[in-house]
Amino acid sequence: MSDEVKLHVGARLRTRRQHFRVQVLVWLWAILVVSTLIAGWYWGNGMPLVVKVPAAVMFLLANLGAFPGFKDLFYSYERYREEWREQNALYPHEGRSQGAGDMSGKIKQVPLDFGGFGVNAYVIHAPEGDIIVDAGAEPEKILAATTQPVAAILVTHNHADHISALDEVRAKTGAPVHAHPTDADGAGIEDYEPLFDGQELSIAGQEIRVLHTPGHSSGSVTFVVGEDQIVGDLVLPRSVGRTDISGASWEEIEVSIRKVMPHWTASTRLYAGHGPVLSAAEEVENNPYLPPVAL
Repeated sequence: MSDEVKLHVGARLRTRRQHFRVQVLVWLWAILVVSTLIAGWYWGNGMPLVVKVPAAVMFLLANLGAFPGFKDLFYSYERYREEWREQNALYPHEGRSQGAGDMSGKIKQVPLDFGGFGVNAYVIHAPEGDIIVDAGAEPEKILAATTQPVAAILVTHNHADHISALDEVRAKTGAPVHAHPTDADGAGIEDYEPLFDGQELSIAGQEIRVLHTPGHSSGSVTFVVGEDQIVGDLVLPRSVGRTDISGASWEEIEVSIRKVMPHWTASTRLYAGHGPVLSAAEEVENNPYLPPVAL
């Protein structure tokens, strides 16, 4: 494990411990507030309401100083926020692939606004050009994230929030589109390069493996870039893609999840269609929809 990964993991663990401490103290403080208010209320039993309420509040304030974690509650919260800010400053939503023989591709997350709904596009900065994944909205913002000529546009699945800017981005870059035939044909995408399960792409000097991962849509695919994966809506923060919509299937998404997980390592990052870049190890630990495995 590199020093950078160790630092990243350590920061996440410290933040998690701090978060747990904040939660414990908040619950203790809430219990104290309720119990002291009740005690103060009964202590003022028989008094008029205008006297009883101030009496309960005074009883609470008098007892707060005796609560050993009261000051720590605010210290812990501020320290938690500080560590979270430091962590995000050190590790913005982009990462470098660390696969053997494939250490060049840097994946940049591009958060987009799709009619008030957040969605992610990605730009893979390959050695000989840029590769755009999921042109879902705000084409100018996607293009602004590129630093080299665009060599290809990849599609994880055909939902509107992932392809609505596809035609405009293709028109402005002239880059070929790669999509799974089931989703491409279903969405009316024309003139595309078909993707299939197990395909090994070599685009702009970047090696990318394609895994067909249906479940959220029939033609969903996952792109394996080194140790990292661009998963579309297959895996989301503490969740998975919806299976209560047309073309979706819980049985298929469950199989697809088990298909991608053998490629995960302790340092794998998952670039999801919504939310922040995910740590595969943290999702295995905290995502209730994933089977428990050892990375």
